Amino acid sequence: MRDEDDEFCRALLQRPNRQEALSWVCDTSWTKRSIGELSHEHSVEVVKDLYGRGAVKVVAVDLPEDVAVSEFCDTLVVVLPDDVHRRNRVLELCSCHALDEGFGPIDDEGQKTVFLWWD
Repeated sequence: MRDEDDEFCRALLQRPNRQEALSWVCDTSWTKRSIGELSHEHSVEVVKDLYGRGAVKVVAVDLPEDVAVSEFCDTLVVVLPDDVHRRNRVLELCSCHALDEGFGPIDDEGQKTVFLWWD
């Protein structure tokens, strides 16, 4: 499953309609942006929390084609760190989100990336 998940995330990261998540959500020149149904403020907190736990990179993907005017995103790809402690902290947050969305926990299977989706 790990290879399939990483392959799926790699494909998302190759699409043109993506942007680093914190810079995207904090850019309020058009409107206050959000992830899923979260408020703008909570969206910023989620991305900052992922980075604070050790995520290497968080990317907003599957943005509308005109990224400059997009208001919301429902998909993030999180690049995981190699350090076991930081990795576990990032996966803990990702698992909590997955459980909130009705999925199972995300186990460490050596994957390089994690896909997060908001319904």
